[in-house]
Amino acid sequence: MQRNPTDFLHKKLLSDFFVSEILLFKYPSLIWTWINLNIHSMTERNNMISIIIPTYNEARYIKRTLQQFNALKDRKNFEVIVSDGCSTDNTVMVAEKYADKVIVSKKKLTIAAGRDNGVKIAKGDILIFLDADIQVPSVNIFFRKVKEIFKNPRIVAATTKVYIRPAEATLFDKTFHFLFSHLYFVLNFLHYGVARGECQIIRKDVFLKIKGYDKRLVAGEDFDLFYRLGKVGKIHYFRDLVVYESRRRYERMGYPKVLALWFMNYMSVIFFKRSYSKEWEPAR
Repeated sequence: MQRNPTDFLHKKLLSDFFVSEILLFKYPSLIWTWINLNIHSMTERNNMISIIIPTYNEARYIKRTLQQFNALKDRKNFEVIVSDGCSTDNTVMVAEKYADKVIVSKKKLTIAAGRDNGVKIAKGDILIFLDADIQVPSVNIFFRKVKEIFKNPRIVAATTKVYIRPAEATLFDKTFHFLFSHLYFVLNFLHYGVARGECQIIRKDVFLKIKGYDKRLVAGEDFDLFYRLGKVGKIHYFRDLVVYESRRRYERMGYPKVLALWFMNYMSVIFFKRSYSKEWEPAR
């Protein structure tokens, strides 16, 4: 006797329905685990990281900084944004060749306002603020570790060690930044949120919740932001990650002056909610 394919299909559908009903009522935890795993998988695939770089007359460095992100394997889940503060050199022209998005202000901005402008056009769930001269060694390893740590919902922000580029660094540079990075690690371990503006990594929803950088601050905006972030969640300090900056500021101003300005601006924004510096001197 020949089997009716329609009857077979009906029986198969009924069988699948009853199996699903039995699983739902008898093993609800298994069903919810499956659902959560699929949601987590979809979220992982759709997560985007926005790399935001504020600039002002950075034509000397910006090309090299932007080109390093060409090595990213998962490039579709990243966007590189340059937020320019009315540069008078060809920074914008170079940025438009290598960045995904470029936003240009019609007037000179504080670096805080420049970063906030970048956030306005960012699509990422995680924001990474880098200075225009920053080099990230092994970009794929770096961003893989960033994504891993932000799977922890308690982490609201993160930062890394900041050293001088190896090709430029003197013995004093290496010693100073090694010790200074350890100071930042200890402060974060003690729940005093602190991070240098050269590399700040933040959840976008938390960034917006605390209203981002204080655009009034001409200096110390990086200290102020992480001080506030430390009050709403956990800050992770990557002891196994480093970014490299140029030594241009230390060459131009000297370590004593740089340290004095860092300290005075930190104390001023924490206790008086204003910058000590009237203008942050650019080092170009």
